[in-house]
Amino acid sequence: TDGTTIPVEIHSRAITYRGRNVILNVARDITERIEAEKALRESEERYRSVVENSHDGIMVMDERFQIIYTNSVLSQILGYPSNVIIGSAFKKYLDDKSAKLAAEHFLKPEVKEKYFSQQIYRIIRKDGDERAVKISANRFQDSKGKEKTVAQILDVTEQLRTEQEKKQLETQLKHSQKMEAIGTLAGGIAHDFNNLLMGMQ
Repeated sequence: TDGTTIPVEIHSRAITYRGRNVILNVARDITERIEAEKALRESEERYRSVVENSHDGIMVMDERFQIIYTNSVLSQILGYPSNVIIGSAFKKYLDDKSAKLAAEHFLKPEVKEKYFSQQIYRIIRKDGDERAVKISANRFQDSKGKEKTVAQILDVTEQLRTEQEKKQLETQLKHSQKMEAIGTLAGGIAHDFNNLLMGMQ
């Protein structure tokens, strides 16, 4: 009555009323539903933007651990386009040792943990290059009650390589310092021994 426009949903059906064929229209105010759908779309767009702009690779797997979603970063890490990755088994991209490790950690359906701590796995890219990745995952149920797993993948190859080189340098430095100390000790002993010989002469 105040001139406000609202969205309505109208259901119509033919009925007989007092011996006449008429159309019964039932109108329902769907303002709240429209606003809820809009909020849901905005929320989905927000999360999609976060996932797509993440620095980490992100994938979603179904109850059989087939990949059903991947962002562009994971495609870069694996070296395959998204349309090839989607529908494939995650273990396909792991080396043999990592595939067994992943099965123990979270690929077995009977494993009921909902959160899986970060683990280092080795993946084989399309070009044959081996990369080290750190993976953390969460298992959840979708709106239909089916098990899903969302995983976050970070390429740590260069980080591990740098740490390994740092450890090697530290080891070399310790070895060098040890040899220097031995050299100093040997020099001191030789000097003392020489003084002893001089005294004996």
